[in-house]
Amino acid sequence: MDALDDANVATVLAASDLLFDLALLARRDLDAIDNLILLGVSQANVRQIVAHSDNPFLYAFADTNPPDGARLPISVAALSRVLSLPFETVRRRAVRLCETGLLAATSEGLVVPSTMLDTAGHVEMLKGVHRATTRTYQRLQEAGFFAASDLPAPEQPPEEPPLRAIGRLAGEFYLRMLAPLHSWAGDPIDAVLLLCLLRRRRGESRLVDAGASIPLGSPAHIARELGFSSETVRRRLQRMADKGLCRRDADGFAAPLDAIQGQLQHRLAESSALNLRRLYRRLSELGAIEPGVCRSRLASPPDR
Repeated sequence: MDALDDANVATVLAASDLLFDLALLARRDLDAIDNLILLGVSQANVRQIVAHSDNPFLYAFADTNPPDGARLPISVAALSRVLSLPFETVRRRAVRLCETGLLAATSEGLVVPSTMLDTAGHVEMLKGVHRATTRTYQRLQEAGFFAASDLPAPEQPPEEPPLRAIGRLAGEFYLRMLAPLHSWAGDPIDAVLLLCLLRRRRGESRLVDAGASIPLGSPAHIARELGFSSETVRRRLQRMADKGLCRRDADGFAAPLDAIQGQLQHRLAESSALNLRRLYRRLSELGAIEPGVCRSRLASPPDR
């Protein structure tokens, strides 16, 4: 029996699929930390708007981008706590992002300008998020992850996917998974890379003993497969090798089963299941999971 068929590990790998898909949708001209800062600021700017509204479809659609005056700034100190990043790292990078116009600094904190989130490219990214959440839902459904009562039916599904609401919920999922990923691997992006490779490699060999390893491949091969640079992949895999989560072999890198199996279940399984259920319950409430379920729009778009 394949040792990775365990339900807990399968749940972790499903969560990692979604995390990796979301990571690949981020801006390719920025590194992972800059993208994480942009995500953290963007989520904070609109969280209170949505939480305090009786209308679940407020600013939910592609053509209803919250204006700058409705966005709530977040301080550098609060952002560093949310992202589990050093204050000085966040401050220094935020200054640079402000200089490029991707962030704006106010007396109360940081804001992602509405113009940055109202472009055709950003809407295409939101469509990619919708596709990613749908794929993961279908995988989880096929695996029997959801019980009959897990997902509430929407009272009246909208006629089009609420792309901005889907993006906010997916962003919340990503941020909620940072703490357990950091606990397991020390760096959330390293963790997502390794988990994605475990998912992609799980069918390549039958793992029957505790000493088995999962071949991950060479940095060059992985880089071509995932669209990263070879040096980025090599550096991240070496960092994980230093932590004992993978090791170098003649063909590149491999992940020893006995070094990861227990850790996956102990550190990530519970949080993966909890956050996946939270995400898909809220997507289901919006009628935003499966393609073709949107039938009629609940509310008129708010004024922009």
